[in-house]
Amino acid sequence: MAPQCTGPANTNDILMIEKGCELPQLAIKNDDKGSDTILVTWNGEGDPSDPLNFPLHRKWTITVLISFGGLVCLMSSTMLAPALVDIAHDLDISQASANMTLSIFVLAFAFGPMVLAPMAEVFGRRNVWLASSLWYAAFNMLSGFSHNNGLLLASRLLAGLGSSVEFATSQPVLGDCWRADQRGQWFAIATFIPLLGPAIGPIVGGLITNSIGWRWIFWVLSIFDTLLIIFAYFLFPETYGQVLLARKAAKLTRQTGNRHVTEYTTHSQPLRLKLKNGFLRPGFLLLTQPVVQLVGLFMAFNYGTLFFVLSSYATLWTANYNESVATSGLHYLAFVVGYTLAAQGGARLTDRLWQHFKAKADGQTAPEYRVPPMLPGTLLIPAGLLWYGWAAQAHAHWPLVDAGAAVFGCGIILSTQAMQQYIMESYKEYVASAAAASQFLRSIFGFCFPLFAPALYTRLGYGLGNTTIATVFMVLGIPAPFVLWFYGAQLRAKGRAVKTLRIMSQKLSAQIESLDVDMVKDLRMGDRPSNFAFAVAFGIVFQYFSIAPMVGEYGPKTLWRSAKADFLSLMFFEIGLFGWMAIFQIAVFKWRLEMDTVTYWWMMQVSLILQPYLHIGMFFGHWTGIPINWWLIKAGIKEPCA
Repeated sequence: MAPQCTGPANTNDILMIEKGCELPQLAIKNDDKGSDTILVTWNGEGDPSDPLNFPLHRKWTITVLISFGGLVCLMSSTMLAPALVDIAHDLDISQASANMTLSIFVLAFAFGPMVLAPMAEVFGRRNVWLASSLWYAAFNMLSGFSHNNGLLLASRLLAGLGSSVEFATSQPVLGDCWRADQRGQWFAIATFIPLLGPAIGPIVGGLITNSIGWRWIFWVLSIFDTLLIIFAYFLFPETYGQVLLARKAAKLTRQTGNRHVTEYTTHSQPLRLKLKNGFLRPGFLLLTQPVVQLVGLFMAFNYGTLFFVLSSYATLWTANYNESVATSGLHYLAFVVGYTLAAQGGARLTDRLWQHFKAKADGQTAPEYRVPPMLPGTLLIPAGLLWYGWAAQAHAHWPLVDAGAAVFGCGIILSTQAMQQYIMESYKEYVASAAAASQFLRSIFGFCFPLFAPALYTRLGYGLGNTTIATVFMVLGIPAPFVLWFYGAQLRAKGRAVKTLRIMSQKLSAQIESLDVDMVKDLRMGDRPSNFAFAVAFGIVFQYFSIAPMVGEYGPKTLWRSAKADFLSLMFFEIGLFGWMAIFQIAVFKWRLEMDTVTYWWMMQVSLILQPYLHIGMFFGHWTGIPINWWLIKAGIKEPCA
């Protein structure tokens, strides 16, 4: 038997377990069979094993490690930009193929968190972060040894999947360690350091390419990340409270023979069921929660606009100002200036506003208290776009152009911090899954936007080109903070995500075959008009920025063609999806499934949830939609480019 350890009431229980010490029973209640079931909780609010009570230096170390992990991630996404010409020459590929090596890394950010975030909620933040970082370092190193385009693309995609762990764990770790009234300052640091990556990445990449060759870009990053992993192995403890308590309960059960449980159900389920629920959760949040949809769409356009600007900023200086590649990279320091000002000012503003609204509400808190800094951010982004776009169009002196870029960067930081903290406050128990859901849209936009930047600037120039992006951003972005401030609570109440996830978890773990009718109505996708509106709006925007560069027309005519293309594509896709779903149900289950059964609901999820693996309904939806769209084009109902 393990030795009995003595100590004060707030002894660190997690450390005691690791040393093999026995712990006191915390709370006892009887189950239906009359046996003792012991509830494992923290030893009061001051329990030092609770990550919220970690010493300040330990929290600071964790925050810095996570932040530099994000820096490596985002540097990897842009550091290759100055080397694309050399890569195309050395591998004998087209410039478009070389550009894809840059974009495919960002595309991996969409799918990686959808898997890694649930795994972090099952296995813990630390284990998933370390394993994924090693994965990134290995495949990023392999990229440097690539001698053909196929190997380079594959290794970049796989490296991006590992690197995307930062989007799955950084926000949750900060939420684990910092209380709400402290979170603004440290969240600013954790956001500021990674966002330096897209700005300084091209600078460092240009210097490495000019001095020792583009292959060393990958090797330098992998070496740096390996050093970071070594430090993290010793200095980055587990921070997820549910995992820590589950480990504590399991240890006590083995020691005493009595059943120990926590207040959470996730970690008392079989591993297969935990993973199943975890993988479904991000898609469930994205498709059923209006708040996640609204925030995700705004952050997606925010992120897409950022990569649109970053991907084209160096070209502005080399093509229009005849500067060298190395000199053009130095202009990215303008974004660093904007990031720094916003991070310092925004952190203080966020914490002061939180305290102000909390005091005004007699100590009550709400996620909406994080919204106000978002408003100046949404105004500064289009202002910066217009400023630097028209200054570049007029061939103004370089400080004037860089000043506009700094204003743009300031707006990006303010709005990003506000939105990420809003999600964190809204979905505290499942913040990793909520962050992954919003990250999915961000990465899709970040992948797509740079692809049409050259065509847009070629046809419209920097003045009208940036005006187009700024106008769309104002239409979509400026209403977002007002909607969240005035209607955020109603939207969250309508979603009821955390309550539903708890109920779903309890029902499935007990192997129950039916659900309460009211709960199923809350889960059914067809009962939520916001889902269809979200899908249509997202589709129209996506179609517009796909069609417009091809036809060279950015006016109302193209907007109409985009709306028509989206409605037709969506309609026939869903006809195929639900039609094949019905056929599959009849073939497998031999009867009509009732809507108040678990089986029906899971069939809906199999068909609808966007996950990075093949789903039956999604596959057959495309199988039906593609030939019908081909016929619509042949019949002249849809244009070939739509």
